[in-house]
Amino acid sequence: MKHKNTRKSTNTAGKGTPLYEKIFVALSMAFFTAFPFLARLVVMRVSESEKTFFSTQNGLISDVALYSKEIAIAAFAAIAVLFFIGERIFTDKPEPLNRDYLKKLKVPLALVGVMTLFAALSFAFSAEKEVSWRGVFTEYEGFLALLSYVIVFMFGLYYLRKGDCVEFFKHFAVVVSIIAGILCCIELFYKPILEFRFIQHLISSEKYTALAESIESRYFTGQSALLFNNPGFLGGFAALMLPIDIALAAEAKIKVYRAARIAASALICVALYGSDSKAAWVSLLVTVPLMSFFIIRNSHDRKKVSVIIGITVAAALAVFTVTRLGVRAVLSSSGEMIGTSTAASSDEHKLFKLDKAELKDGVLYFTSGEDTLVCSVDGDLFYEYDTSLVDETEYVDCIVLKDGEGRTLSRQPSRFDNDRVELHLTGVAPADPRFSMITVATEGQMVYFCFGYEGPAQFAMFEEGFKSFAQEDILEDTIPQPAVTGFESLYGFGTGRGYIWVQSLPVMKDSLLLGKGCGNFAFNFRQNELVGLLNTHGSMKYVIDRPHNWYIQVFVSNGLPFLLAMLVLFALIVIRGIRLAIRKEIGAFELGLLAGVLTFMITGLINDSCVTVNPLFWLVLGLTTRRILLTGTGSTNPAP
Repeated sequence: MKHKNTRKSTNTAGKGTPLYEKIFVALSMAFFTAFPFLARLVVMRVSESEKTFFSTQNGLISDVALYSKEIAIAAFAAIAVLFFIGERIFTDKPEPLNRDYLKKLKVPLALVGVMTLFAALSFAFSAEKEVSWRGVFTEYEGFLALLSYVIVFMFGLYYLRKGDCVEFFKHFAVVVSIIAGILCCIELFYKPILEFRFIQHLISSEKYTALAESIESRYFTGQSALLFNNPGFLGGFAALMLPIDIALAAEAKIKVYRAARIAASALICVALYGSDSKAAWVSLLVTVPLMSFFIIRNSHDRKKVSVIIGITVAAALAVFTVTRLGVRAVLSSSGEMIGTSTAASSDEHKLFKLDKAELKDGVLYFTSGEDTLVCSVDGDLFYEYDTSLVDETEYVDCIVLKDGEGRTLSRQPSRFDNDRVELHLTGVAPADPRFSMITVATEGQMVYFCFGYEGPAQFAMFEEGFKSFAQEDILEDTIPQPAVTGFESLYGFGTGRGYIWVQSLPVMKDSLLLGKGCGNFAFNFRQNELVGLLNTHGSMKYVIDRPHNWYIQVFVSNGLPFLLAMLVLFALIVIRGIRLAIRKEIGAFELGLLAGVLTFMITGLINDSCVTVNPLFWLVLGLTTRRILLTGTGSTNPAP
């Protein structure tokens, strides 16, 4: 005797979606389609702590892509909450909450509750509440944004539960990918979106028109960032959307829909190329083949689906290849360099690679291997120069150079040139082969030690000796030393991310229960550690404002319990999804959602959370949670 499959689908609850709810979901999906491209030029005054750590114009900063998105997602979250409450107050027969579904969702809802609780407590006990609320101005992802993410997750979990509403989401996924791909083509082959005059006028008020017209994108040659603030975040977006687009193409029954979804899959690869995100590529090389395997394996028409996926992937790779060749041709014809590095020089013969740098009693000690350069100030000569009309470059005569054994070193003329940062210094170098690659130059009391890195180490010189610079050009008597030692071999991982992760360990230790609050990473990380910065970033002109790792970021911001709850939520969804895929109990759409969120989670090992893209992740995660945890047979609605 055959038994009917009694497993319920997410689309069978209720008798149908009310018209007002369809309109709300349709408008919401339109909002999320536009969200990645929202921008508004604002000029804001920052907090005193931010002024201390970051460069500003008299305490003022300008922002285009971040603050506007935080306000937009917070406004959407507020509207979603009011809509949910309103439909239970003003409708004649509000749809009751399904208790069976609530029971199945109690674990993820409890985990989200734990995350919200510890984010709130970390905010409440933060030393910088203004920053914690809105986020530091370099990211604008504060407690306000985290609350909004929770509501966006709940929106995806609750309102994308029926066929019509899910179709709105599918249209969103296709359209937003196509728009992003087209805009990336414009940026890669012509010029950045923000450099178009009509865009500059569109995003600014009359008061700031001149400021908007001065916007230039000079930092990402051969790359595209659109309005994601950074190519890495664009890469995370592409990694999230590509598996979904491929899965939608595989399930499509109508040719026009299938063609549009194949086009979306191909165009989002332009964004993937433009981002130059290695993490996104590596993640997709794992998740897309696995997703494709399970889609074909679980399909009723394996041959047809195999052909569709093959065409989709081939189109994506073809577009990627053409884009790559085209961009290189454009850059070569314009004389631009591809992939210029900001890290330390790779020519070891011209680099005095620092292992240690100390400032004691006004004397500088620079050590590389067994060789130490000792630099002191001839106070009498300095006083003579400082009280007479001497050229600023001649102050270099006041610096006494010795080796570690105390032998005075003779000097020879030397010059340091870096055309990339337009830095040209004329000075002296020790006439000793151990130190001859070091150029010492002065501009009055400002002293530059050029070791062969991208930029020099800067100090101030006084009659009594040297002083180092901290934030706001505050002078210090010492050079900050690394908070953690013994892991220097890891510093170079991920273009310097290893250095940040290692030096974040003490901050993480202090965040085992409550975090420091959103946006407070820079205030708790040991800044100005000269050796680490030069060896990983090539310059000491860096403020480490974020860990470049989503999981360390939430650990420091909101505490270890928040991180553990988030990881358990992710693991719950991924493990459950893999089990259903193995048992052939989910369809192509669910597999695409699962692969998309998993890919994004992997890119989080390299990327931070950012208000330009993470709201989309939490939206997709909410829908994925529902489809994976409440569905055993996939969608009962035929795919268009």
